[in-house]
Formats: sequence, structure tokens, C-alpha cells
Amino acid sequence: MSYFISLNDLLEWKVGDSSSTERVLWIDSNYTTAIVIDIFAKTGFPIRREIVNILDAISDGEVTIQQEDPFKEKQCASDENLTKTEKMIRDKAHSIIASLVSEENEPAIYDRKTRGKIVRD
Repeated sequence: MSYFISLNDLLEWKVGDSSSTERVLWIDSNYTTAIVIDIFAKTGFPIRREIVNILDAISDGEVTIQQEDPFKEKQCASDENLTKTEKMIRDKAHSIIASLVSEENEPAIYDRKTRGKIVRD
């Protein structure tokens, strides 16, 4: 069976008795490397994974692509469902990080060493 990984996919890893769920944040244009992050980690940092390793793990049954996103409602809050204060907080937070999370900073923003420099600049 053939699999295809896309942005925002949720990958549930089950290895032994442990499990984790990672969101795909970025995929390189050659479809060789992905940046993922554990969605339930208290202090999660992005992780670089090779696409071939993810696909092998899916084939081996160690990874499943989850269809239900536990954060879907938070991601898709429409303006009419937000209070004026919530909109102000959202817009202020976005204005602060907008330049950091721009495409021109990908994938460097996901690397711990280069992220610090980007934030300082």
C-alpha cells in the first residue's frame, strides 16, 4: 500500500508500550525530510524526520495517520465565535510572530540553533 504524508497530518507513533502523536509542520520540496512536533509535549521542540523512515514505520504498523485532530476546534475558530478581546489577543500574538513563522524562515525556524538567531534579529 502506498502512503503520502502531508502538512498538518497527525502521526501516531506506537513503539512498545509508549505512544506519541506528532504534527507534520513542514516538508521539503524534494519530499525527503519532514519537520514534526509532538502535539502533547509540555515543552515540545520540532524534530527532523526522514520521510522514508515515516513511510517505513507506517508500513510496519508503528505509525498510523490520525483522522481526528484533538485541536481542530481551536485551529478553526471563526471570527464570529470569538469575542472582541479574543480577536485582539489573537491579532497581537500573530503580529509578534508573523515574521518569524514566514516561509522565508523555513526550515531554519524549526532548528534550535538557528531559531535563536532569527528571534534575536
